Amino acid sequence: MNCGRALLAAALLFVACAVGDGSRTGRTAETADTSAVAASPAPVPPVTGAADRVAAHGTEPFWAVSIDASGVVYRTPEDTAGVRFPPAGRRTAGDIVAYRSERATGEPRSIEVRLGPGACSNGMSEIRYPLTAEVHLMGDTLHGCAERR
Repeated sequence: MNCGRALLAAALLFVACAVGDGSRTGRTAETADTSAVAASPAPVPPVTGAADRVAAHGTEPFWAVSIDASGVVYRTPEDTAGVRFPPAGRRTAGDIVAYRSERATGEPRSIEVRLGPGACSNGMSEIRYPLTAEVHLMGDTLHGCAERR
């Protein structure tokens, strides 16, 4: 039983550190319909301004994404330094905001993060987040929660 608690504590610590404030982790309990934003968008200008600072995170598997004017960083427990992407393009479709970034070399080559309104819980704590998150990376779709910073 102690081993299970230690594993859970380590996973929670990773996600908390990856998103920056040490107090939150995430997994979506409710998912917004983000299909209104196409998976392969046209080029868009890079994100600018403090309003576009976002922290998204999920569990099963554990992951975290931070978005700001300097770029996008995708982290996992196996890669705590993260994969860095250049500043993201930003598009909106209704209430959905999508950030997409591509790297010139390396894998993964691109990442898209879609945020939608709606109460979101990670299923592991009582914390509620104001946004749902959907991350598209190398053919996988990850679901989680997000908040603006």
